[in-house]
Amino acid sequence: MIDPYLTLRRAALCVGLCACLIGGGGGGCDADDPPGDGGPGARRALALAGPGPDVGLSPGQTITLSVRYSDLDRGVALAGQTVRFAIFGDPRGSTLSTDEVTTGVGGSASVVLRAGSSATSFQVIASASEADDFAFFVQVGAAGFAALSVDARVEGNVNGLRRVRFFLVPSKGCAELSAASPPASARTRSADGAGRPVTFGAVPVDTRHALLGRAEDESGAALAFGCLEIGDAQLAASLTLRLTLTLEPPPLDIAGSYRLTSRMTLPAARALAGAFAPMLDAADCPLDPMQLLLDCILDARDGTDPLDCRVESPSPSTAAIIAERGRLSSGCRESVTATDGPSLESLLMAAANGTAVTELRDALAALPKAALPVLTVVGVESLLVLSPPDAANRLVASHRITHVSIGDGAERQRYDMATVASTTPLALPVDVSLADGRIYVSDHRLSTRYGTLARDTLGAVVMPQASLPPTSMALASDIADLVQGAQRGCAAIEPIVCAAARLDAGCLGAACQNGISALARYLDSGFDALSTGADLTLGGSAPLLDDDNNASVDRLGDDAPGGTPGGWNHATLQMAGESVTPLTAEFTGKRD
Repeated sequence: MIDPYLTLRRAALCVGLCACLIGGGGGGCDADDPPGDGGPGARRALALAGPGPDVGLSPGQTITLSVRYSDLDRGVALAGQTVRFAIFGDPRGSTLSTDEVTTGVGGSASVVLRAGSSATSFQVIASASEADDFAFFVQVGAAGFAALSVDARVEGNVNGLRRVRFFLVPSKGCAELSAASPPASARTRSADGAGRPVTFGAVPVDTRHALLGRAEDESGAALAFGCLEIGDAQLAASLTLRLTLTLEPPPLDIAGSYRLTSRMTLPAARALAGAFAPMLDAADCPLDPMQLLLDCILDARDGTDPLDCRVESPSPSTAAIIAERGRLSSGCRESVTATDGPSLESLLMAAANGTAVTELRDALAALPKAALPVLTVVGVESLLVLSPPDAANRLVASHRITHVSIGDGAERQRYDMATVASTTPLALPVDVSLADGRIYVSDHRLSTRYGTLARDTLGAVVMPQASLPPTSMALASDIADLVQGAQRGCAAIEPIVCAAARLDAGCLGAACQNGISALARYLDSGFDALSTGADLTLGGSAPLLDDDNNASVDRLGDDAPGGTPGGWNHATLQMAGESVTPLTAEFTGKRD
């Protein structure tokens, strides 16, 4: 089997320099191209006059080789000009009658070639000023010669096909050759597109050959390769063997690093909606947010249980304060105590700015509806590093998240994962396979710290629009500052609480400020629950795209309008114990 893959990047250069030149001879060796077109910038041309580009001779036989020399600009033959002839290769006794000929009236120049006594192959190169060289392929042998008529069939997804080049190599097998870098001694032909036959004449019937083929685009870049071995038993003197060579795209070079861009749209899942529960808890009872604020302050006053805004085993003095709180009804405090006196909650509410309280409660209640369209759009930027495939087309990869974004358009917030604490951004190893022109990435787990980033996005984008402070610490302080007297915040709250409970002034001490900090942590607790563990699972596939037809993958999936992106069809996001499947999860990648 040939290996076009290894030398593919040199293919376009080698077509001009390797396949056509021998020992410094010029171009023009591709006899089925328009002869003597002179190439770019050439003003004159040498064209075949006879007998043909392929010459087969018996030992000692002679033949006349002729070319025609013309001026391309004026379209006339050039008489009285010098054309040089030279042998390249091992002639083994074959000779030319002369090495310089002056063209006649029709611009023709001829030389007599006499074959030596030994079998061999070589080229006779004709050259002249300002023209590309012209090559005759000469075979000397006693067994006779056949002809080959060859066309090509191109399989697979090949775009931009312009021509097919054929290379005939004697005494070699396909395993010894690379179609991306054919031997310099190969005879060449080309056809404009697949399915059009070319002919090789003077093929020795006692010699095995390898026939290489490559499909190319306009620039000469290789699109597909093939090779066929021709045994001497298949050839018969004076007959034409007709063959079809199958060309296939070479194995794609996929090993390397790819920058992936993934976009996921999440449903308004219970876990995501549940992240707002602590914030809604500050507005779901008639006497909120003072009810929740007191829960946190009194929990901080004793310090014998977790500071979670839930009072457990209160001390006697704290119990005295609790006795002045409103009666509980379906989880909400009433405006009167168990003894029908005014409750602490109602007293704090009475000291608060009523309009500000109403605006705060309304803003908190509306927050989920405003936030979910932003928080449910998640972008992930990552680096996928692929090893070379093994014999079974399997690869091992690593996948590292570099950035996560939340939101869309002007509301999008982008985060560098190197600055986000306690993440697991790398998955290694990740199993990858190739099939049907696609890459398949097996399921693997990563951490996005989604809850932490979602809360930051909430503060950066949504809360300012609702006239709420961006951080929960600022929000908790604003709640305390709603209580106003001669002073505000803790300085206004403490006298009301101590007097109602008939305790000494300063009965709260540091508990008020500690309670405000506890309230801030509680308001964030719903989002904190979303950031535990390796929360993102990804697995999916994408089409492999080779944009410049050089057998090297440039992109994974197409993000252009109407293109086909890749898909994370096994994507899930763990949120507070709930596995959430995105509504959409697409990705594309570009080679780094």
